[in-house]
Amino acid sequence: VPWVEVACVKDYPGMWAEYRVHEGAILQIAHRIDDPAALAWTEQTRHMYHGLYHDYAFGRLDDRCFALST
Repeated sequence: VPWVEVACVKDYPGMWAEYRVHEGAILQIAHRIDDPAALAWTEQTRHMYHGLYHDYAFGRLDDRCFALST
């Protein structure tokens, strides 16, 4: 069983994950919030931890969107 950690919804990067179950695979698709007020807040929290939070929280694309064979 893989370990999956989804990015923060409240602070930067403001993401949520969708799971699509298909015959033969499960897809995780990450989405970023798009409400203007929420995006303004995520930009304020983007620079936490002396600017290192961006790289830690966002990760690579293949960390966020991938397929698992079933």
